[in-house]
Amino acid sequence: MDIGINPGKNTEYNYKLISTQINDLSTLIR
Repeated sequence: MDIGINPGKNTEYNYKLISTQINDLSTLIR
């Protein structure tokens, strides 16, 4: 991973990762 090299890309990756985790949680709750 290129953490710190391309902050914009890293932030976008983290956002997608968090979004996926939130979706998984929502599925578990339902």
